[in-house]
Amino acid sequence: SELASQTVTAYQAKYPESPTITRVLIDLSMFPIDDAWHSSWPESERTIGYQPRIVPFMVDGDRANPGLQTSPRSTDPALKAANAFVSALQQAGNGAGVVEIDFQSAPGNAKELASVQSAPVSTLIPQMLLYSDNTLAEFLMRASSVSAGFDGSSDSIQQLVLSSLNKHGVDMTGGTFVDGSGESNMDLIPPLAMVELVNQVFQGDEKLASIGEALPVAGRSGSLASRFVGGAESARGRVAAKTGWINGVYSLAGQISTKRDGRLYFVVVARGKVDASAIPAIDNLVAGIYSCGTNLAPF
Repeated sequence: SELASQTVTAYQAKYPESPTITRVLIDLSMFPIDDAWHSSWPESERTIGYQPRIVPFMVDGDRANPGLQTSPRSTDPALKAANAFVSALQQAGNGAGVVEIDFQSAPGNAKELASVQSAPVSTLIPQMLLYSDNTLAEFLMRASSVSAGFDGSSDSIQQLVLSSLNKHGVDMTGGTFVDGSGESNMDLIPPLAMVELVNQVFQGDEKLASIGEALPVAGRSGSLASRFVGGAESARGRVAAKTGWINGVYSLAGQISTKRDGRLYFVVVARGKVDASAIPAIDNLVAGIYSCGTNLAPF
């Protein structure tokens, strides 16, 4: 609505003799739209509401109900967003006439009428990590790909991850990366390398510090708010970690502030014929590590 208001005001000032916008061109060239849905993602992830088609133009993560973190998504996020923008133009004073919508790259001589900015990355990271927002994860990964000089496609993510993490001293050789959300069962992450990444987040480059600060805390926040109960309750408030789940995998990775003698970094992965019973099992294991501290058996 803010962008539409700015646009109508600027357009009417620029073209007072013909002040009504009759055509809106939507440029989706930031990254490939034919790569909007990875072949390894279950289609049910869209209808259940965990993931939309990833296109460079959408509103509210394409949620049917923007007030819910998990909400069914459409089959055409860009058109849905375009229609929302046209509606906002009309509400901003453009008039009730028909506005044509086209999808193509903007001409090279296009002039800016108005612009808005997203929240900063430092705000988006906590939103993504606390609530496992797959849409934000995908957009941040693809925007990073473009920023690094790649094309924003899923094919670029492998090189992006390996080269980026190598700069932070994390060797992910042997890993397979096809998305930013972890929705794909093709993703493979070496656990030892993930432990080193967690170590770097908490003790390495200051640029990574916002990740550690944004992680859910056991029994306190985000996707860990309702976890670490019963026998695992002792570790509440002492574990900062990211949850992970797709069919056949449950995981948790992060930092433990141990009961007696310092911090430990950990990754726990349950794979195979696993179900939700893996969640309390992982919590109990991590709570046990919390109680033992660094006095762990070397196996």
